[in-house]
Amino acid sequence: MSDEEAIRNLAAIVPSISIYSEMMYDRGLRGAFWFIKDSISGLDAYKSDEDAVQIMTVHKSKGLEFPVVILASLRDKGFPTKFKENDMESVVYIPDEFLGYDRYDGDAKTSHIQEEERILYVAKTRAEDELILSSIVKGSSESVNVALEDNTLENIKAINKAPERINDVIDENLHYSKLINPKNIEINLLDPKHDDNDEEVVNLSFTALENYNECPFKYKLSNELGFTIKSKKEIDDGIFIHSALEIINKKIIANNNEYIGDEEVIKTVELLFEKANLKFKEEKPEKYEVKLETITKDVLRYYNEVGCDLEIFDSEYPFYIKDKDYAFSGIVDLIYEKDGKLGILDYKNTSLVGQKYLDKYKKQLHFYVMALRDENNEFKGREIEEIQIYAIKYKKGDRLFSFEIDDDYIEELKEELKTTAKKIKNKEFKPNHEDCTDCPYQMICK
Repeated sequence: MSDEEAIRNLAAIVPSISIYSEMMYDRGLRGAFWFIKDSISGLDAYKSDEDAVQIMTVHKSKGLEFPVVILASLRDKGFPTKFKENDMESVVYIPDEFLGYDRYDGDAKTSHIQEEERILYVAKTRAEDELILSSIVKGSSESVNVALEDNTLENIKAINKAPERINDVIDENLHYSKLINPKNIEINLLDPKHDDNDEEVVNLSFTALENYNECPFKYKLSNELGFTIKSKKEIDDGIFIHSALEIINKKIIANNNEYIGDEEVIKTVELLFEKANLKFKEEKPEKYEVKLETITKDVLRYYNEVGCDLEIFDSEYPFYIKDKDYAFSGIVDLIYEKDGKLGILDYKNTSLVGQKYLDKYKKQLHFYVMALRDENNEFKGREIEEIQIYAIKYKKGDRLFSFEIDDDYIEELKEELKTTAKKIKNKEFKPNHEDCTDCPYQMICK
């Protein structure tokens, strides 16, 4: 917990393991090791905020800005790179009818030069206060020494400073530039730019909020550092069922909000499941068929019990609300209309419906009501009157659970968002060790 550098470096490596396990559908340590070894060169090591130089490629710098940018090793035919003619005899062209776009018939050399200039433009415009260009030019040392002794525009202009196009641009802007002695570099920074009205906004979702409430240190690992943990299989199944329901719901909307029928639902689920589990089907066909049958029954049961009676207003509806301290976003599984009432239905791939879980579902649904009442969402003027969850795996009775909408509770949740956002801003990430039994991060902080 106290070793920030170790945790942040682990947080950079762990996603590679997660990606590998998703791609390979196994837990082979040897394969994971080589995958990490091959991918680790693209990762940034963590270093705390101190006097240091951050080194990166031009492509990685896109969208970023820094007070000082040093663009190093400008050299003719190196950076920018030289255009290389292809060996035309070895080129095999794709027939036009198989191209998804018109064949390029322009000048390849001109395009290459333009692309290199775009890359240089990206690099140079990363600088907020000062841009330093460093070049490698043969035979320029004498003119550089003269200019360093007598720093006139004429002497600086006489230096062959960089590849031709860059040299010309520098000469055009010498009144705004200065020659730096590499043996005596002094950089005078401007004061950092601060906008008093531009306070840090904490991005929250319902899951992030619950993570913080359970354990602030868990929130830090998961949401601040992106320390991903492989999902349990039942969660993976839940994600698939959500995706299947979303696609089927959109088919129903396209069918004038008429149910598409059990056969079409079965066909859709089978096709989606096969696409997502080709290796599973090949290696374990019997288990594949059992899993497919279970998921298909669950999806059909939902439509036969509930889905057929609902007019779908919107499916997988994204929302985003912003306050001074936080931005809160999420996705509502289903907004429906029934008997003239507008309602929210959230799918839960669970059999857990005890009071502890129902309280959590109630809280999530009230956040959705709060979001849909926000002035930036299209449902303003149309009241949500029902909120429900459908527990897909529940076997002991009715799977549909309804909750009364409580306006006072919604106001409490708004205050909770503000309070939590302020704690996160203040870096309050003390671990909560009350119940670590099921925490996926317990091996880090135990």
